Amino acid sequence: MASPFRTATFRMVALAGSVFAVSAMVVILVLVAVVEKVGDSRFDRVDGATAAAIMTAFDRNGLDGLTAEIEARSRRTPPEIRLFLLQDAAGRRLAGNLQNWPAGAGRSRSDVTISLDGDENMVARVGTYPVPGGGVLMVGTPVPEHRQILRVEAKALIATVLSMALIGILAGVVIARRVLGRLEAVNRTASTILAGNLGQRVPQLGRGDEFDQLAGNINSMLDRIESLLGTVRSVTDNIAHDLRAPLNRLRGRLELALMAPRRPDEYQQALAAAIGEADDIITTFNAMLTIARIEGGAAGAEFETVDLAELVETLADLYQPLAEENGLSLDVAGHSGSLVRGDRHLLSQAISNLVDNAIKYTPAGGRLWLGVTQTAGGVRLTVADSGPGIPPDLRTVVLQPFTRLDPARSTPGTGLGLSLVAAVADRHHARLSLTGNGPGLRVLLEFPPAPGISSAGR
Repeated sequence: MASPFRTATFRMVALAGSVFAVSAMVVILVLVAVVEKVGDSRFDRVDGATAAAIMTAFDRNGLDGLTAEIEARSRRTPPEIRLFLLQDAAGRRLAGNLQNWPAGAGRSRSDVTISLDGDENMVARVGTYPVPGGGVLMVGTPVPEHRQILRVEAKALIATVLSMALIGILAGVVIARRVLGRLEAVNRTASTILAGNLGQRVPQLGRGDEFDQLAGNINSMLDRIESLLGTVRSVTDNIAHDLRAPLNRLRGRLELALMAPRRPDEYQQALAAAIGEADDIITTFNAMLTIARIEGGAAGAEFETVDLAELVETLADLYQPLAEENGLSLDVAGHSGSLVRGDRHLLSQAISNLVDNAIKYTPAGGRLWLGVTQTAGGVRLTVADSGPGIPPDLRTVVLQPFTRLDPARSTPGTGLGLSLVAAVADRHHARLSLTGNGPGLRVLLEFPPAPGISSAGR
């Protein structure tokens, strides 16, 4: 089995995992930004409220009252909780628990780093507020967990990306191995078929998934290929077997004509007989090729909507003189608008073969009947005669190529007429059946309805 890391499935799953990892990273970054924004807003509101409360002391007692208020608050509140610093207009410190103006602190809200008594630097969110007379009041809130939050955020981001990547790789390997297992069965079957075993088929697990559907389609294709190869072999065998006799007769006639000097009219007769034999061979050969093309699905043009009743009436008009010449009556009954999808030429050829057989094997004074009727399942074509019929045990046999029953051997023919009808029926997904007509033979061709045409619309 091939490595799962080199499969298209693994690459697709790995790509999906990478997309998920990047998406998770973007989501975390956005979440961090939103959390920090919300936290800064909260700190700013607290510092603003504290500054407003302190400034009420200035309103009551001026700068001295403000200085006293800040000193009192500084004694009650350690710098780890709240920061205060009051400067005059000249930048001199007047009060507060901060000794110096923090580096990086401007005249608006900002984050600054403060060092208290040599301890580790501490991040604080500070805001500055103007004091009448030119002074500045700074109020801030330490954020000692800020660094820890950043470390946790960084660790969470890295862990998320690595987890998504690992999950993507594991999922890719599992899915790729599963896909490879199913494809390996297809490859084994293909290798077996290439070795000459055309009967091998791709196994199906019965899950109804896309792999079972693929296996079913491949098996149907293999069935079709095997059937076509069987048709080719059958045609080859039939050509070798059934054309040997007429070719030998043709050669015998020509040899007989050359054995002794003959009159010109005798040579003409010999040549005419040879041409007749050649015509029979060509007719047989063309019929066999036509059947092979039909069974191979290559015969005929694109299917069209055909009015079967109209086609039967047209053919009945053509065969009416021949039937009368043989002392037969030919009746036709059809329902106009009996539509099927098919190849008009092939349908005409099949119906002509059935009518020709009926005329050929029905004694004088007999009756032929052609009918087209609509059924719940589609359209039915019936060709019936009052001839000798075919015994029930031979009705399947006569559909095979070159099959001729004893009574028919005295009449001209190749034994391919019903074989062609069977091939045309299969090409059109029609059901062909031969039944008795008491007396005679009744041939039924039941076609599915033309797509998109309802019974009510006919």
